[in-house]
Amino acid sequence: TKLKFYSMKNLFFYFRTLMLLAVLFISCDRKDDDATSTATSSTAGFTWKEDSQTAPEQNASSAYFQGSSIFALNASNATVFEINLMKSSAVGTYTFDGDYIKGTALVYVTKNFNATGGTITITEKTDSKVSGKFEATGTGNGITKVYGTFTGIPVK
Repeated sequence: TKLKFYSMKNLFFYFRTLMLLAVLFISCDRKDDDATSTATSSTAGFTWKEDSQTAPEQNASSAYFQGSSIFALNASNATVFEINLMKSSAVGTYTFDGDYIKGTALVYVTKNFNATGGTITITEKTDSKVSGKFEATGTGNGITKVYGTFTGIPVK
């Protein structure tokens, strides 16, 4: 009877350990799934607002980063925004200086808006995507300020 008691004790220990590991494994798996779905639910693309942070948000049909520039396009594939980052496109904040050759410049083509001030912040830059935000002041057809974000736009 001592042998049976000892075996039952071991069996109970192994069963309890197995159940604990199963619960931990299942719990970890669900957390990872939740984190993945949360990360992928953020909307990729290029959006902007004119003159006010509370203005209606507008969306580009597509956007991409190529060379040293970010391009946002409308449904006809015409350029709506072009942001030139000739100084750098690394993670960081840059001031719009209007220099299309050596500096940082923004043009909102459809509104004939050229940035004369403001900043662009690159929050993420990998080999495959770029994310960030900008706030630019300048002159154009009826607007003086543009606020925008770009999230996960592809690098070409």
